[in-house]
Amino acid sequence: MAGSPFEGKGPVPLDIVSEFLKSQFGLENVNAVCDWQPGHGAVIVSMQSIAKDRVVNGVYQQLKDSAQKQFSSRRPAMLCVQLREITGPQLRDLAKEPLNGLAAIATRLFSGDKRGHLACVSFVAPSGTPTKTRSITAGVLRTSLQDIGAAYTFANPRHPLSLDVEGVFRDTGVPDFDFRP
Repeated sequence: MAGSPFEGKGPVPLDIVSEFLKSQFGLENVNAVCDWQPGHGAVIVSMQSIAKDRVVNGVYQQLKDSAQKQFSSRRPAMLCVQLREITGPQLRDLAKEPLNGLAAIATRLFSGDKRGHLACVSFVAPSGTPTKTRSITAGVLRTSLQDIGAAYTFANPRHPLSLDVEGVFRDTGVPDFDFRP
């Protein structure tokens, strides 16, 4: 117990347990369950797949291709990703985990030399049932769907507008700039 995160009396946050598993045992991106009794003992059970995480790699590849094809790279960009099979509350729970696949995807996207124009990546999930409104203007029926869901946004630390999401969309009057190194 000495030298471990379990030598104290209070609860141990999952990010501390994760760092302990990484530093002491070289375990990364694992699922772990732990139970301990302060002053008596601790048990950590970790599970790791031998196979690579194809879901995270597949999503990363699709987003990498989208960032390359959809944006000119001469203006700041924000990549928005709609997660249809995850609800807003589930996305919020995922955001509470210090290490997760969405964070890994964003980190990999920002590390690419060809994506310096990418200011941020936002993963969005619906809250549930969208609100539907209809109106007729000049004889045209318009239908709008609105949903207030959840967004989990990652800022690119290498981009000058990473902390100014609105700035990504603002017309600054500055001519196009090539963000590639």
